[in-house]
Amino acid sequence: MNLKFQRITDKYLGIPLCYWLHFFKEAAGRFQKKTPDRPVQKILLIKFWGIGNIIMLFPTIKALREHYPSAVIDFFTLSQNRQALEGNPHINQAFFLRNDRFAAFAWTYLKNAALLRRNDYDLVLDFEQFAKTSSVFALLVGKRERIGFDTPAQGRGIAYSRKVAYLDYPHMVETFFRIAKGAGVDHADLTLLPLEISDADRKAADRFLEGHGVREEDFLVGMHLGSGENMLPRRWEKEKFARLADCLMEKHAAKVVFTGHGEHEVRLVSDAIALMLQKPINAAGKLTLKALAELIRRCRFFVSNDTAPVHIASAMGTPVVGFYGPNTPYLYGPRGENNLVFYRDLYCSPCITNYNAKISHCTDPKCIRDIRVEEVLDAIEKQYLR
Repeated sequence: MNLKFQRITDKYLGIPLCYWLHFFKEAAGRFQKKTPDRPVQKILLIKFWGIGNIIMLFPTIKALREHYPSAVIDFFTLSQNRQALEGNPHINQAFFLRNDRFAAFAWTYLKNAALLRRNDYDLVLDFEQFAKTSSVFALLVGKRERIGFDTPAQGRGIAYSRKVAYLDYPHMVETFFRIAKGAGVDHADLTLLPLEISDADRKAADRFLEGHGVREEDFLVGMHLGSGENMLPRRWEKEKFARLADCLMEKHAAKVVFTGHGEHEVRLVSDAIALMLQKPINAAGKLTLKALAELIRRCRFFVSNDTAPVHIASAMGTPVVGFYGPNTPYLYGPRGENNLVFYRDLYCSPCITNYNAKISHCTDPKCIRDIRVEEVLDAIEKQYLR
């Protein structure tokens, strides 16, 4: 579905539905027998958008599992996040929502609402920061405790029996854990967890790299030029990625691999390669998510716009060179050590926040455009190539 249509629908239908369902449940509750309390046996986690967000959720999911070791913990998310969850040892079952077409969205939304309501979850934890689609789902499914962010100006707090104050200054890894605190979890190790990589994923990465002449001892650098079709102002220009890749290959004998997902990013990578003097490796659209994670793990460092591969690299222990501007690295920057972050912190930054549903009308992303190739190369040489 068109992202603009999704946002308009979420805003203008989501808020009235939250209030209507809340008051309906309150009124109906007056005539129903009170649900008896019981130990937590079943937990449903909801997070729709963002593979990077899902990865940043993993430490919180682990903390919930450790706190409720015998509970069933299920996860409801978008179908495109399936690979990120496969093999996660802390989740019992995942359920998926399609959003490629409106009819598919409506059908899978209502079907899962009916199915999951019958599971009678003790806790429904909604990790969305601003979307009302998940708030409505929590109201439809959650008969007992519903916990979610009461994000200012988003009209979603009424959906929850326990409202968690959304704070726009801790890193999102820490912010997500605030939901677990609402569920009774006192502390957690918030180090990012690596994706579960199968032997098949490792072999796929092996075959790809060997097929492009990359040996274990080679100086391998990954670069991700995209940021999703909906977040174009977050992108450092493809011309600059091409120049940086040329410099690393010419001066330092690096082998540069470009990554990307979807037709749009495949075209973007092809356009960047056409601008280069050297010949990089093109992995755009050629690897599964887990094989990509394994490839990123083998890179000396990973250069990326503010998007999911930043968090994949952090989770896999690979240093990140990240570009930020419309979004802030204080919330969404790479975790771990030895990272490089370029962020101008202009008077207008960040213009994409969870308070404004990540909608920016900026037509002149000076914050990203003013990051120069020379300063990036100089910082990389000082940090990684001494």
